[in-house]
Amino acid sequence: MQNEATPVNDLGLETSESPDQKETPRSADAEVAAFATELFSARFAERNKTPQEIEELVDSFHERLLEQAGIERKISAITGTTAEYNERKLPYRFRLGIKTFLETYIDFVKEKLKGDLPTRERTKGLIREIDNSLFSSHPNLASYCGDYKDMLEVAAKTLDAPELQGTLASHIIGELNYNLSFDSKAEEKIEEMLANCSNLEAMRLISILESVANEAAANGKWADRGFSSITAAIEKQKQHSSPLVVLYSSAMSKRLREEAEDPSLGVVRYRDDPNYARLSRDMTKREVQEHRELTKSLTLEKELSRGGRLQYIAKDAIAITDQGLIPHEVALIDRKEILNTSREKDSVPIPAQFIDLADVYKDGRINPFNLKEEGDTKLLIQRFHDPFMRQEIKNTLGVSLIDISFESQLYLLRFMADADRPTFARLEAITHRIPNQAITFLESFLALRTGDEFAESLLTIGEKLRPKEINGILYSLERIYKSGVEFKNFFGQIEPELGRGVYLALVKRTTELLLVIQEVIQKGKAETQLYNGEKIAATDIKSVCQALTSLEYSITTIAEALRQSAEAPRSTEAPSQTHETVHAIRFETPKVLLQVREQGAKIGAHDATREFDGEARINFLVNIKTDEPIPEELSQPLRQQALSIRLDREGTVWIPGASVAIPESDPTRQQGSLSLDIGSIYGEPDNPNVEIGRLLAIGNALIAEKRGEKANFNHVREVFDPKFGDAEVFADVVRKLGSNLAGEQ
Repeated sequence: MQNEATPVNDLGLETSESPDQKETPRSADAEVAAFATELFSARFAERNKTPQEIEELVDSFHERLLEQAGIERKISAITGTTAEYNERKLPYRFRLGIKTFLETYIDFVKEKLKGDLPTRERTKGLIREIDNSLFSSHPNLASYCGDYKDMLEVAAKTLDAPELQGTLASHIIGELNYNLSFDSKAEEKIEEMLANCSNLEAMRLISILESVANEAAANGKWADRGFSSITAAIEKQKQHSSPLVVLYSSAMSKRLREEAEDPSLGVVRYRDDPNYARLSRDMTKREVQEHRELTKSLTLEKELSRGGRLQYIAKDAIAITDQGLIPHEVALIDRKEILNTSREKDSVPIPAQFIDLADVYKDGRINPFNLKEEGDTKLLIQRFHDPFMRQEIKNTLGVSLIDISFESQLYLLRFMADADRPTFARLEAITHRIPNQAITFLESFLALRTGDEFAESLLTIGEKLRPKEINGILYSLERIYKSGVEFKNFFGQIEPELGRGVYLALVKRTTELLLVIQEVIQKGKAETQLYNGEKIAATDIKSVCQALTSLEYSITTIAEALRQSAEAPRSTEAPSQTHETVHAIRFETPKVLLQVREQGAKIGAHDATREFDGEARINFLVNIKTDEPIPEELSQPLRQQALSIRLDREGTVWIPGASVAIPESDPTRQQGSLSLDIGSIYGEPDNPNVEIGRLLAIGNALIAEKRGEKANFNHVREVFDPKFGDAEVFADVVRKLGSNLAGEQ
């Protein structure tokens, strides 16, 4: 019987600690983790031994410790709680040691499951063995691995490995159900726990609480308190300040109401049943058909886990999900390519390169910048793609997530995670205002790739402009982003980092115009002052939208020319040209001219009849007025008015946040900077090349002002690897570009 003077933790267990003692020393955590790693490594290695060798290990140190009591005694010794443990008071420091032990086990198993087939099979055998040794009796280590929040955190970590869902995760959730159902203050404790954590952590805890409530619903009257405490606490989260938490809470509340009416689980528990960790979701007929098509069309590097399925989660991505249809790994594959493969009788399956959702943030093909921390990326995507959450988003925004590209989803997700409720309400109103363009509008959140300030631009445009104007802007953005991928692929053949840099620069240049549109809408004018003191301004939204259209036309025309050159390589200029001169490359379409220079030349040493200065560059020129060929000579009006989209190897060293570090530009300098420049800020205002260049300069200045930086006007340097500023590296890029266009290997 508990003494009234003895503190009691939220599980009803005695503790001899005061609140300020509720910390396990970091050294103890590390020692417990080291002990656990050594233990599981030894047990894993033993699975390779012969039966006779295993028999000889029966009396070994590790074999004895694998018994629960031995592990508990070892952890109590490490955490300095042996005296309390012997009295079965289970102090919090001891329970945190158990938590560390279990988390180390989870990490060990997850790492081994990434190995080859024999390693994965041995790991699954180890999981069964550990389950029999440590969790087959009650109470066990899962019964006291911390307080409620700690146990929920361990369960959440366990759910990342589908192979553990029927064992450790299931045991912890069962313990939580029991404890919450007999705790008179359960609802109060859950509410306090959710109130004192971040938005993302709240979603993580709610996802586990849903699993606990599912079991409580199946257990009948004795578990009513646990079920009602959880549902009431989640219901209150619908008043949360984060729209993402609100949507998720609403989705889970609906889910639990269904479960209360018709429980999915039974009273009798079965060993190794993953449904107690994450309830299995029935697939629709469409999803079943998709799974069959995908398994037929794809070559997988590893087998699916029990209950695992293949599902589309975006128009360009598929995922490996668990039995609850929650994604764990993703592969970027065009849906059309899969459809064609599934229809062809003798088609060869497509190799599918899946990556763990936790690694999405560092994948070069996606690379969502600033998507929280590494561990949060997977959490966000999984909550976003919970089947009930997807339906909630569709009900709210009128859009199905699988119709949006995976990359755009990530930036929309980040916006939703950071937005407040009034801001999200604006997004909801816009999607209902332009239902036929809602998908394209949400795709446009890819603009956030180059900074969060563009979210406000998109919202302002969606609210204030007429639907016809919005449609025109969205059409241009969609085509620019699609053509930008072609630029990325083309330059990526030369250098992957260069391809990504060009793509990011095009996205930023485009979204600079969005900021100009926003400024004109809100203030009636967008303006800046150039290097020479000249003031330039934009006052007409129509002219800015026309500039965006012209930019889109130019980028898509260049992309088409590059695509045609890949299909039918073009001859470059006569080889008598030297690397010190500028020379031209023409394409099948006469509207595009490419001028390239490998090495920079000082002013006066350059070809003044064909180039404004001697910077080494890759200069695409587009005739946006007619289909006539662009002449090379600067004196020709068509050449002067052609829009220039160019990579300049500038003879300046650039420092982030500044304009330039060395004012005097010397094109022959060995180390410089690479910049994507579009148009010009100097010249006649009615010249299309100047008009577009100046509008971009205004947008660039507005961004710089918001960030407390100096404007770079028509230059975008920050997205490129500094190595491309080296004269020899850039010269090599130009040579490879010429070879690629000529069809040389």
